[in-house]
Parts: sequence; structure tokens; C-alpha cells
Amino acid sequence: MNPDRQLTLPAGLRIKAGIDENIYAKGIKITDDELAKLAIERDAFHGEWNFRLMPRNQHVQT
Repeated sequence: MNPDRQLTLPAGLRIKAGIDENIYAKGIKITDDELAKLAIERDAFHGEWNFRLMPRNQHVQT
């Protein structure tokens, strides 16, 4: 079974997903200053969970 999937919706939106089998370190902390430097665009509905990381030249911390 191929873990990579691709889906095209009627409106033309294409979605591609795959499995990331890398191993990542746990417990890495970033400072408040480092977090403030990220260009985060939060969604109106549960922005603490639903957000996008934008290019830094489009900084929109909301």
C-alpha cells in the first residue's frame, strides 16, 4: 500500500499527503521572543489550534 495520497476536489483544490517517518526530539522549548518573531495567522475559529505560518515578510500576529 502506497502511503502517499493525492485528492482533487470538484472546485479544483488539490490535496497531497504523505507519512513523515522521521524521528524528532521531544521537549524542545522556544522563548516568547522566538515565538513572537513567527508570522502566525490565527483562524477566527479556535485560533489556538487553527493557524497558518506565513512568510516572515507578511507578519500578521492576530
